[in-house]
Amino acid sequence: MDFLDKKRNEIDQVDEKLIELLEKRFEIIKEVKDYKKEKGFAVENKKREEEVLQRYKNSDLSKSFVGDFLNILFKEIKDEE
Repeated sequence: MDFLDKKRNEIDQVDEKLIELLEKRFEIIKEVKDYKKEKGFAVENKKREEEVLQRYKNSDLSKSFVGDFLNILFKEIKDEE
C-alpha cells in the first residue's frame, strides 16, 4: 500500500467514525425532542444553540467552518420536526 492509499484508508476510517457519531447525536436529539414535546417545552432553544457555538469557537478549525457546520446540524434537527 502506497502513501496515498494508506492516508485515504485513514480518512475513510475517520469518516466512518464521524458518521457513527452524528447518528448517535441525532438519536440523542430525538430523545430530547420527544421529552420536550411530552413535557410541553419548546423544542427550539436559541440560547442553547449559542452556547454550543461559543463552546467551539476556539477550535483549531476555522470559525466559519465550525459555525457553518453547527448551523447545518441545528437546521437538520429542526427540519426533522
